[in-house]
Amino acid sequence: LQTNLGGLDVFVSKIDSSGTALIYSTYFGGDNTDIGSSIAVDCVGNAYIMGGTFSQENSFPITEGVFQSNWRGGTDAFVAKLNPTGSVLLFSTYLGGSQDENRNLEGDIAVDTLGNVYISGQTESPDFPTKNPLQAVKAGDSDAFIAKINPTGSELIYSTYLGGSDDNGEELALGIAVDMSGSTYVEGRTRSTDFPTKNALQPTNAGDVDVFLAKLNPTGSALVYSTYLGGSRWDSGYGFSIDNDSNSLITGSTQSSDLPIKDALQSNFAGGATDAFVMKLNSSGKLVFSTYLGGSENDSGAGIAADGSGNLYVSGSTLSTDFPTANALQSLPGGMQDVFVTKIDPQGSEIIYYTYLGGSQADGEQGIQRGDITVDDYGDAYLTRYTESPDFPTVNPLQS
Repeated sequence: LQTNLGGLDVFVSKIDSSGTALIYSTYFGGDNTDIGSSIAVDCVGNAYIMGGTFSQENSFPITEGVFQSNWRGGTDAFVAKLNPTGSVLLFSTYLGGSQDENRNLEGDIAVDTLGNVYISGQTESPDFPTKNPLQAVKAGDSDAFIAKINPTGSELIYSTYLGGSDDNGEELALGIAVDMSGSTYVEGRTRSTDFPTKNALQPTNAGDVDVFLAKLNPTGSALVYSTYLGGSRWDSGYGFSIDNDSNSLITGSTQSSDLPIKDALQSNFAGGATDAFVMKLNSSGKLVFSTYLGGSENDSGAGIAADGSGNLYVSGSTLSTDFPTANALQSLPGGMQDVFVTKIDPQGSEIIYYTYLGGSQADGEQGIQRGDITVDDYGDAYLTRYTESPDFPTVNPLQS
């Protein structure tokens, strides 16, 4: 699409490896509000996007033969696949029931080596489309959902609710990943005291909102493990990924001074309303390490990834001027709020580098934790966030 069809549209852009040229860039949407929340790329360069849309099928680009061609009400989730040049829409489908799905930028997308697509998010619909569900009925005001879609978008392989009886809208899935065996890992947050757990590291909600982490078997028919992760106050994971050994990596924001901590770089809550945190759990759901990451003001993690050696790369936002920098690209904050980027060794015992990244205004939202980080085979980190700074540090920019 070359033009915005109305309201907010999704955009999808592909940039060359030097960051200096657009390979393609396109609008994607209908005549109402459409918001993209996550993107994944397969081994041949097809792009998979997901988000939420208010646009009905008479304007939103839906392809023939997909499993849900009609908008069903409220905000529906959508899933779409573009070819490597961005010139062909390979499939586009709705995913939703009669109420809202993913209306607040919830959810994530992943793709396996066979091209199957994995979606997570939040639904308020009692009639969300399920298939071979682990949990067939919505348990609270809103539940997390998990769905697996075949490579052509024509069939749900499985689709399920996952949640407890929370009636405060705080139960949602924020991250999803799939390992080489086809097991699915889902991370989110919940206020429920009866969230479905199994082989849990932490079997009960410690108070208020906790992170949850669940692993499903390859058919989606059973939980391998499911656990709460949190302290006595509000805790939310925003960034999630798995490494090459199927360890789960989580970063986010916490108000709790009693977060479960192990082999920590920083053992104590440092101050402000929130600290960032970083957790690593092994493939059985056991804690490898867990640490606070913050200064004397508000800090929050937003994205996390691992390289081939297992080093962790974490991005987020900070108001703190006393973050302990190391091998920093930018050793001092540029303004009122900066992005931070840090690299941590696989055991969580050493910060390899920590840097501020920002200009004189606000960089990286503190309430709307969107943004991501990934890393290539050479250990270079790529991140995306938000800036209000006209003097954000740019080098060889596509848009200066």
